[in-house]
Amino acid sequence: MLETFAVITAGGTGQRMGSQVPKQFLALHNKPLILHTLQAFQDCSDIHAIVLTLPPHMFSEWPLQRFHQYGISKLFAVVPGDKTRQLSVYQGLKALPASARFVAIHDGARCLITPQAIAHTLDALKIGDVEGMILATPVKDTLKEVHSGRIVKTLDRSQLWAMQTPQVFRFPRILEAHRRIADQGHQDATDDAAVLELDGGQVRVHESLEFNLKVTYPQDIALAEVILADRETKKEEQLRGH
Repeated sequence: MLETFAVITAGGTGQRMGSQVPKQFLALHNKPLILHTLQAFQDCSDIHAIVLTLPPHMFSEWPLQRFHQYGISKLFAVVPGDKTRQLSVYQGLKALPASARFVAIHDGARCLITPQAIAHTLDALKIGDVEGMILATPVKDTLKEVHSGRIVKTLDRSQLWAMQTPQVFRFPRILEAHRRIADQGHQDATDDAAVLELDGGQVRVHESLEFNLKVTYPQDIALAEVILADRETKKEEQLRGH
C-alpha cells in the first residue's frame, strides 16, 4: 500500500542564478541538478511515490516518461508549478491520493539531500505526537535585525534554527492547512512549516547532520560539484574495501 509520498517543488525560474536555463536543469556532476534530488527520494525505501512540480514551459522537454528513462520509477505525476512556492506545493499535494498518510515536501534545488536524512526525518515524525517535522540546523552566526542598513537589535541565536527541507507532515493535516490559508488569501509562505503555523498546527525540528545546501547562486553549483565528487570517491573506496 502506498502511504508515504514526496512532493518535490521545482516550479521556479531561479532568477538569482542568472541563467536562461532554470537552475533545476543546470548540469551538475554529469546530469541535470533535479535528477540528483529525485534520485535521493528514489533510493529512500520509506518513500513510495513522488510528485514533481515543474515550470509549465518545461513539460514538453521533460515529460514523465523522460524521468522514468533516468531510473526515477517512483515518479507518478508531474504537475505545473504556480506563481509562488506555497501555491506550487499546494498543486502537488492535490495530486496525491486520499489514501496518503505522510508526505515529505522538498525543494528541488536541495540536491545534496540523502536517503538517510529523508528516512530519519520521517521516522521522527511517525514516533512524535506532532503534525509536522522539519529538517533544520541551529544557527551558528550572530544575527542582527537591521532597518535601512542600521542595526537595531542583536537576536538570541540560541533560540534560532535555519529551516531546510524535507519538511514532513501527516498528509491530511498539511493538505487541509494549505487549502485553508490559500482560501484566506495567503500565498507567500516561504516554507510549509509556516503554512501549518498559520493554521494553528504544531511543528517540531529535527536536526540536520549532513550538508544540505540549497543551490541558489552560481558558486553553489561549484560547491555542490565538489561535495558530490567527494561522496562518489568515498563510495568507491568503501566498495573496494569490501
